[in-house]
Amino acid sequence: MVSGTDLAARLPFLKFGVEWGYDAGFMEFHHFNYLSSEGYRINDKWMGARYATNGSILLNAGIRLKEKSTLALYGGYSGICEGNRVFPLSLRYTFNRNQYSRNGMFYYADAGIGLHVPKTDTRVQSPCIIGRLGSGYRMALSSFCSLDFMLSLKISYENPLIIDPDTITYVPDTDIRTSKAFYGAICISTAFNF
Repeated sequence: MVSGTDLAARLPFLKFGVEWGYDAGFMEFHHFNYLSSEGYRINDKWMGARYATNGSILLNAGIRLKEKSTLALYGGYSGICEGNRVFPLSLRYTFNRNQYSRNGMFYYADAGIGLHVPKTDTRVQSPCIIGRLGSGYRMALSSFCSLDFMLSLKISYENPLIIDPDTITYVPDTDIRTSKAFYGAICISTAFNF
């Protein structure tokens, strides 16, 4: 059996890695418009600073397009706001200022979806949309392996389930007129790529 590092050394255009991150949520906007169980309409809008901490662990597999750029598929487990966890799946483009095998700055952008971790309710929640822009510093450990330190801005959008304040249960989909939320976070992460 061939290990991931052996495969990366034999096929230098392939890229694999694992990334650990800390997300510091700083902003939230939501708009909920729905009928309560008592029959009255609730229109709840809010925007402002809201600090929330989350973490993430991501695995990636990709290809080096040129000596200075890569395209990779990322998947894993992450939080997007307090009490809301997803299995993200995204595509990331990375541009290195130097060659991939050297120390130096790099820039990246990724976009994808997040499949919600099921809650106790049996309804399936629609996927959220996640985008990220960031920069980092690559420390080349060898010609095919590196340790990356990254800082990024992450924006997430979702249609969350709404809890009725009277019954403390989820509002039925037929009673929801609007349910949308945006979250912003600053992310600090470390990755080992080979």
